[in-house]
Amino acid sequence: MATSPARARHNKRPESRDWITTGMAARRLQVGSINTIKRWAREGKLKHRIVGSRCQISVESVDRLLAEGDPNVQKMQRIERLLAEIAELGADLTAEEWQRLAADRPGRLPWQGR
Repeated sequence: MATSPARARHNKRPESRDWITTGMAARRLQVGSINTIKRWAREGKLKHRIVGSRCQISVESVDRLLAEGDPNVQKMQRIERLLAEIAELGADLTAEEWQRLAADRPGRLPWQGR
């Protein structure tokens, strides 16, 4: 069965070696949010293109940011490391220990009402 020229154009995949998804760029840059990657693309910090409804990021621009030691990238990487460390701090607490911490906490949490 032959494919129509319109369908062939639609199914044609762009060169993927030079372009990656926003999620892949976030992982390479060690940034937790794809929204940060999209914002950096809009600001011109990362070269991007839109394919269909997807944003693709240039591998070259990601590598450039890593090589330059961009201060924003370094800040985001530090934040991600700190968040991971914070998450690990509470990983070993039992339910009883969590309850004791909550009881010792001054004030009320927003969902506890008045």
